[in-house]
Amino acid sequence: MFGAIFSSIPASTTAGINLSALGLIFGVRAIITAPIAGFIGGLIIGIIVALIYNFLAPRVGGLKLRFKEEYRQPQP
Repeated sequence: MFGAIFSSIPASTTAGINLSALGLIFGVRAIITAPIAGFIGGLIIGIIVALIYNFLAPRVGGLKLRFKEEYRQPQP
């Protein structure tokens, strides 16, 4: 987003300073930091949801799963 913003600003409005290099810097920084921030955010949310579930599951009854057993004839 910052790359598009800085590259669209003409050099004449910024007193001759070319801001397109800032777009490249912000773009590379976003490519590196976005996955790291997403991982950390997902980890924190996962921990919070796991704690809430582990706290509430015994009080509510948890999940009850029923599996159907298939009867197999013994092999002679």
